[in-house]
Amino acid sequence: MDYLTKDQVDLLKQEIDILMSNKYQSKKRMVRESTILEFEKLGKSLESWKEEIENLRYLNLTLAYEPTRININTYSAWVKKNVGENVVLDINVDPNLVAGAQIVWNGKYKNYSKSDTVYADIQRLLS
Repeated sequence: MDYLTKDQVDLLKQEIDILMSNKYQSKKRMVRESTILEFEKLGKSLESWKEEIENLRYLNLTLAYEPTRININTYSAWVKKNVGENVVLDINVDPNLVAGAQIVWNGKYKNYSKSDTVYADIQRLLS
């Protein structure tokens, strides 16, 4: 199963806004009354989707590499199982990280990389 990232959720929000704001604009006179009623139902559905999207929570995950779709699905499945539903990964790449990741969740920052240790060892060796 593919999971959504923050970038994908942001794009989905933009698309819903476009649909909601332009759904009748160009062809309203060409649309039958019954079709307009169906669009109104769709509009309500779009509004509820937008509301659900606005209530999503984000887990910021910074990696040293650009993750593959398989990586993203693996991380997302783990988050869904261990953190909960309605959590979207906000994935960033920092090539300066070494062996691990940095995570921000509910305003708390955790550095699970080895960057500090490696850079401290390098400084010690150069001294």
